[in-house]
Amino acid sequence: MAYRKEFEVKESIDYLDVSLWSMSRWSNRYMSDGIEKYITSSQGGKRREVISVRMHKGVSDKLNDSTAPLLGYNHAIEWIKEQYGITLKYNILRTYMKRHFGVKLKTPRKSRYK
Repeated sequence: MAYRKEFEVKESIDYLDVSLWSMSRWSNRYMSDGIEKYITSSQGGKRREVISVRMHKGVSDKLNDSTAPLLGYNHAIEWIKEQYGITLKYNILRTYMKRHFGVKLKTPRKSRYK
């Protein structure tokens, strides 16, 4: 598609593969706030580690412990609170465990063939 100074709305929607609602919202934001809203990022920044190296090692050991395994994310939250005195949110711990240890809450079961 050759560059033109102005796109029609329909062409822009098709080219960007977005909805009319998104295009309208972007246009309104541009008109009210200018280009600055699009070239600056409001995400990120410095985040301190919620889970320390010591806690990471403890969770790793607990996940590999076959005698007293963790029974789920809620059980992991309780265990961390007992062991380290820190209360973590469910989603933070779930995301951390999935990212660093590759854990899954659900595992497929064998299906019966008829």
